[in-house]
Amino acid sequence: MSERMPLGQTGPTELGARRVIAAGAGALAVVVVVAGLLLVARAGDQTLPTWFIVSAGTVVTAFVALAVLARWLSDRSLRGLAAIAAGGYVLVLVLFLPALTVAAALDRIPWVLSASTAAVAAALLAGGTRAAWGTLAVAIVGCIAYRVVVGGLDLDGIVNDVQTALSATVVCVICVHVIATSRALDHAAAEVGATSAAAAAEHGRLAARTRAASLVHDEVLATLTLAGVQASVPRDRLAAQAARASELVTSLAAAEQPAPDLETILRRESDHAAATFRVEGLSAVVAPVAVIEALASAARQALENSLRHARAQRREVVLRHSATGLFVEVSDDGVGFDLDSIPADRLGVRTSIVGRVRGLPGGAATIDTAPGRGTRVRLGWSTAAAESPRDVAVPMPARFDLAALAVVFVVGQALCAAVAALTAVRESGDLAIFAAIPHAALFMAALALSELLRRSPRPIPSALRTTAVVIAAVGIVAAGSTVVPLSFGMSWYVTAIAFVLVALVFRSRPGPAGLGVAGIVAVVLVAGVTVGATPATIGLIIARPIVLIVAAIVMLRVVRAMRRRTAALHADAADAAQRAAWDAAARSELAQRVADLGRDAVPLLGRIADAATLTDAERRACVALEGELRDEYRAGALRRGPLVAAARRARQRGVDVVLLDDADSPPPAQLLDAIAAWMADRIDMAAVRVVGRLSPAGRAELASITVDGSTTRFAAVEQGDHSSRSFHGE
Repeated sequence: MSERMPLGQTGPTELGARRVIAAGAGALAVVVVVAGLLLVARAGDQTLPTWFIVSAGTVVTAFVALAVLARWLSDRSLRGLAAIAAGGYVLVLVLFLPALTVAAALDRIPWVLSASTAAVAAALLAGGTRAAWGTLAVAIVGCIAYRVVVGGLDLDGIVNDVQTALSATVVCVICVHVIATSRALDHAAAEVGATSAAAAAEHGRLAARTRAASLVHDEVLATLTLAGVQASVPRDRLAAQAARASELVTSLAAAEQPAPDLETILRRESDHAAATFRVEGLSAVVAPVAVIEALASAARQALENSLRHARAQRREVVLRHSATGLFVEVSDDGVGFDLDSIPADRLGVRTSIVGRVRGLPGGAATIDTAPGRGTRVRLGWSTAAAESPRDVAVPMPARFDLAALAVVFVVGQALCAAVAALTAVRESGDLAIFAAIPHAALFMAALALSELLRRSPRPIPSALRTTAVVIAAVGIVAAGSTVVPLSFGMSWYVTAIAFVLVALVFRSRPGPAGLGVAGIVAVVLVAGVTVGATPATIGLIIARPIVLIVAAIVMLRVVRAMRRRTAALHADAADAAQRAAWDAAARSELAQRVADLGRDAVPLLGRIADAATLTDAERRACVALEGELRDEYRAGALRRGPLVAAARRARQRGVDVVLLDDADSPPPAQLLDAIAAWMADRIDMAAVRVVGRLSPAGRAELASITVDGSTTRFAAVEQGDHSSRSFHGE
């Protein structure tokens, strides 16, 4: 991605998240259908008209198609099919009223709110947050209305509806946040891609300048120097050299400019440092441009440090290829040093070598050295380390959304506990006052358990806190099964505890959460067998906790896999953008350099190539142009119009002009303009020789110029919000 993503455009991460949600919605719809068919089979008769069953089946087919085709659908198609599925649910909800008028007697309507979770997810995909909440509100209102008309407004019905509504709310909030987070990741990746592409473009320009400078130095300057000094070189040889230089200049822009190759760079740097170079292994991975540049830059700095400080007899650079990465080792047999004694402000080791490589995803850097035993710098980049999945929690919703969830959870479970307590009181006779206590205690225990998890100081709870939550969850269910009757409605607390374990899954503790639900299921099974509960009753109690935890674990794993794939996609896109930016910038820079050389150098080279005798004016032009070209790579920052013109005039008068850039980094452009104008004024007064120089960091002056043996310095003095110049000569 080389540009920032336009608003409203769906990126790969968001599209992946939408596809996962679509698959989940279809799976939930299938689960509801299967459960409904089981209930119909248990009832033993068909109570709804065929046309309604066909309508409902068509809508279910839309949900299944949404799940099956999601992987291949575009965002627009995905939204359209999701709108059909969600709209179909609302339509079936409305058609249920006329279906009741011709149906046989019904005493339950299990599908109305149970199917709302899938419909809410589909509505979220189709129309966003408002559509999702609107669909949920319609489902709740419709469910209440049908409960009143048909029946089932009792403990079992209320518990089922409350837990189902809470499930839909949780799914809606989580899905909204997953989409928002994925959208933010796409925008962040686009910005990073744009930044890295800009950096790659700059490096591409620098590489092109280096290549052009190498050509100028090796071919053009040598020709101009020989032509300008009347050297005793055979005219035919000088003409042939000029023709070759002219041909190389004109063909420079058409040459391929591949993105940097680590082996080529390291081989060149090794040659410059008189180090041996070897390659081990076969290239197995394509490293991003940023990785190649970081490894090359760090190796270059290590070689430079060795040349400056090591006093070594032998230097070696090794490039190792592996199936998962690249590794570079720079070693010497020099004096070595005490790594711990390096001052904090020495950036060569800490920043240019270690910091730059360690800052890469998957990067590693170590320095092995000691006084008297040489230095070994190990640099590496591994795709396995860069892409390894980390144990991170799925980002939870914003605080407001979490507060809304907490309110729904507390109010919903309080309602379940209250209705269960009232039912128990009504059925207990003389012990009515005591029948409500177990449900109140279970409600408080569920709140305490959720609070124990919420107060975790880290996104991923510690092993101790996780263990405590799981043990407490199983313990609460075990205690509840001994003090309240085992029935679907009375066992409301089982699903309440399961919701807490679902939160544990999204805190990246799926294993313990699964063990917790397994423990809860075991407790319910033992309790059911002990009291002689029917298999259907036991199945209804444990079905929702199992479905909730399995769905949460599957969603967590799918989201993690999606993020890994998306990260790889972003990396590939960023690398492609970097390589394209590198190539485009290099070509543009070379085209500009060829245009400049074509205007200034090629005519002179053509004149020399004619093997004719040059006039004195032409020789002076060769000398002047040779000086200007040297200025480009010795003092490129000083190539400002007034200074270039002044240096050209001086050279045409026969003045020897040398411009040097010794600064670690160039001053701001405005200051450079001032320095160039200041130097230009003094060069115009020169008669024999001029040396202008940008000073290295740490000097009192920013620049100096020596004109015919007299040196003047340029200093900038800060005065308030303005910078004033002061000059003084030696």
